[in-house]
Amino acid sequence: MALEKILNEEIATSEIIMTRFGKIHINKEKALNFPEGILGIEGIHKYCLADYPENKLPLFKVLQAVDNLNVAFLVLPVTNVAETYKKEHLDECFSDLQIRDDNAVVVLIASIHKGLANEKSKLTVNVRAPIIIDTANMIAYQYVFKYDNYSIQNELN
Repeated sequence: MALEKILNEEIATSEIIMTRFGKIHINKEKALNFPEGILGIEGIHKYCLADYPENKLPLFKVLQAVDNLNVAFLVLPVTNVAETYKKEHLDECFSDLQIRDDNAVVVLIASIHKGLANEKSKLTVNVRAPIIIDTANMIAYQYVFKYDNYSIQNELN
């Protein structure tokens, strides 16, 4: 999978940092450049993708800002893009960003919504504005689909 090319698995060249999620390994040599930043955090352009600490959430990754350790996102790689997005919408996205589809990885920013005292927390992902990673060039963008059928808070079960 193209995602493996950018994960920070090479322990010899990585460093351990403490994030709000716990200790993670990052490899600054594999940092992703976000030329336009992430919505609401436009001033930060370099991020590393790392495994969630202690493999507690094996399906999720951490998108960690390189220059500001206070900025990190829980993200979920999309394993079956065709089930999540219409092909013509993805084709439009990849064309807009000038990314070949075989080099593209789609990850969704996740949010944990704490419930009230007697309610369970819920976990949602932003399907409307995913992170699109060009693994060939180590560039990433947050792409906002213009279609209303993609939710900003798509609840995970």
